[in-house]
Amino acid sequence: MSPADAAGADSAGAAVSGAAAKSGAASATAEWYRHFGTVDAPGNSACYAGWSVGIAEDAELIRRIEEWPYNKRQPLLMLAAARYLGAQISPYADFRNFLDAHWADISGIVLSRATQTNEAGRCASLLPSLARIAAAEGRPLALIEVGASAGLALFPDRYGYEFVAGGSVGGAASTVHRLVPASAPPGTFPVLRCTVSGPVPVPVELPRVV
Repeated sequence: MSPADAAGADSAGAAVSGAAAKSGAASATAEWYRHFGTVDAPGNSACYAGWSVGIAEDAELIRRIEEWPYNKRQPLLMLAAARYLGAQISPYADFRNFLDAHWADISGIVLSRATQTNEAGRCASLLPSLARIAAAEGRPLALIEVGASAGLALFPDRYGYEFVAGGSVGGAASTVHRLVPASAPPGTFPVLRCTVSGPVPVPVELPRVV
C-alpha cells in the first residue's frame, strides 16, 4: 500500500468513526425521548407521552435536537418550550407541523432557559387550592413532597405572596392582594409574586402547615 493509499484509508476510517459517534449520540437522544414517552410521561401527560414517542422515531427531528448542547436536549424542556409558544394538545403530526413552523423560536427558548424542580415560586399557584383544603377541613395541612425538589414547596406558610390582578405589579390598572407569614417581621421572608386572571380563589390568610 502506498503512503497515499494509507493516508486515504486513515481519513476514511476517521470519517466512519465520526459518523458512528454522531449516530450513537443521536440514538442516545432518541432513547431518551422514547424512555420519557413510555416510562416517565404516561400517567401524567398522555400528550407528552405521544409526542415524545413520535420524536424518538423522527430521525430528522432528533438530528435537530442533537445540534443543541447535551443538557438542553431533555424532553421536558423542549416540550415545555413548544407549549409556551402555543403548541396545542394534538396528534403528533400536527405537533410536528408546529415545530417546523416555530423551530427557531423553540431553539431560542430551549437555549436560554432550563427546567427547575426546586422552585419555591410554584407555591403561589398552589396556595389558593391548599388554603381551600385547609379551610374545608378546619385543620392544618400536612404536606409530603415526592421528588428531589429540596423540600422548598413544603413551606407555603413561610413565604409572603403578592397576587396581582389586572396587570403588572405597580401598574395603573392592577390590584395587589398581599399575604405575609404570621408574626414574621418584614424582610425576613421571600415574597412570591403571581399574576392572576379570572375567578381565582385568592385566600385571605395563609393556611397553617405542620
